[in-house]
Amino acid sequence: YEYIKKMLIEIFEKFNVRGVAFDRWNFEYLRQRLIWEGINEDVFISFGQGYASMSQPSKEFEADVISHKLIHGRNPVTRWMVNNVAIETDPAGNIKPSKKKSREKIDGIVAAIMAKGLAMVDDENKGKSVYEERGMVTL
Repeated sequence: YEYIKKMLIEIFEKFNVRGVAFDRWNFEYLRQRLIWEGINEDVFISFGQGYASMSQPSKEFEADVISHKLIHGRNPVTRWMVNNVAIETDPAGNIKPSKKKSREKIDGIVAAIMAKGLAMVDDENKGKSVYEERGMVTL
């Protein structure tokens, strides 16, 4: 937790972070530590792992992958995780990544889908891309 906390604090110092999507499972300790370090608690946004939260961003993420819009700098871990993802579908056609059905780890992809979900509801910059103003940033 200490390493992750330090990394997140560095990211908050370097970038204008407007939101951090988190899965409620096992995050509270780290969230409290970050708040104690001065991070505004309003940036932490609970993001469910069910169909209601994950379906639309999963569909858009999948479309980005298929259309080669997912730019990951040839990162082998990202490529590996994308290839590991298995999808669950409910009777209504909603989808979400399945950690149970996936061959190996997919945590980075789940995090990317959650970030996409937050970006989709960011009313503050509706219609405006941050990349139009400052260009691409690589972490």
